[in-house]
Amino acid sequence: MKPRTQAERAHHDAVAALGCWICHGPAEVHHLKHNPITGEHLTRRNHQLVIPLCPSHHRHGGWGVAYHAGSRHWESIYGFETHMWREVQLRLGIIHIDPAAEPAFRALAEACGYIPVKIEVDEP
Repeated sequence: MKPRTQAERAHHDAVAALGCWICHGPAEVHHLKHNPITGEHLTRRNHQLVIPLCPSHHRHGGWGVAYHAGSRHWESIYGFETHMWREVQLRLGIIHIDPAAEPAFRALAEACGYIPVKIEVDEP
């Protein structure tokens, strides 16, 4: 894997500064295993596709707590990593939702079994 660029390091710092997505504790970055747009399995890590998780929820917590102890079981408890990534992008201001589309976005997320954390919407 190539070393991270300065911009990628800055992005990781901003993501980690959000705190663990699950418990809000100090976080490190977790690289997504699936493309958040297509859902396809990623064969290479992408330094832009990261979410903040504490060491327990990322690697050390064991079955049902740590993502890497059993990703399918973890996602059945906490939600999909790809949905979390979209929320992270919203919080960082990288993507925005048109205020008119926000109710449809919430309905789609809830239909998929995922209830998003508060979404900040740009007002025109």
